Amino acid sequence: MAINWEGQIRLLKQGGIGGDSSYEYQPDYFPNKYEAGTMNVVGLVGLGASLRYLSGVTVEAIRQKEERIIQYTLDKLAPMDGIQLYGNMDARKMTGAISFNVTGVKPEDVGFWLDREYNISVRTGLHCAPSAHGLIGTQGKGTVRIGIGYRTGKEEIDYLMEALDVFVGEKVCI
Repeated sequence: MAINWEGQIRLLKQGGIGGDSSYEYQPDYFPNKYEAGTMNVVGLVGLGASLRYLSGVTVEAIRQKEERIIQYTLDKLAPMDGIQLYGNMDARKMTGAISFNVTGVKPEDVGFWLDREYNISVRTGLHCAPSAHGLIGTQGKGTVRIGIGYRTGKEEIDYLMEALDVFVGEKVCI
C-alpha cells in the first residue's frame, strides 16, 4: 500500500477475499478493501526452509555437484542403443534438464512405463516449449525429460539407466 497526496491509502495489489468470493472486484469498504487475498504461506515456509538449507553450501559447490551428475548422466545415456539425446552434451553449458527419446516409442509411453514399472517420474511432451521442439525436430511428439538437481545421486541415475536398458533391450510394449 502507498499513501497518495490526499492522505488516502492506495492499493498496490488486489485479489479475492473470503467475505464475498463471487464478487469480481475488490470491495470498497473497510477492512476488506485492504485484504488482497491469502498469502502464499506454504511458499513462504518452503522458501525459508530452502534458504536455511542452502546457507550451509555455496552456489559454486551446488553447481559443481550438478555438473558432475549431469555429465555422468550424459556419459551413461549417450552410448545407449535406441536412445536419441537432444541439446548440448557439455554439462558446463547446461542445466539439469536432459531430453531424450527412445527410437520408435512415444515419449508418453516411456514415461508411463518408467512410472509403472520402476516408480521413476519423468516429464514427457512439449514442456511448454513448442518452438524449441520445432528446432530439434520433435514437434508433434516432444521428448522424455529428466530433471537433475543438487540432491540427485549416481545411484538414482544408475537406477534410471537400468530401467532404460530393460525398456530398450526388451522392446517393451505398452
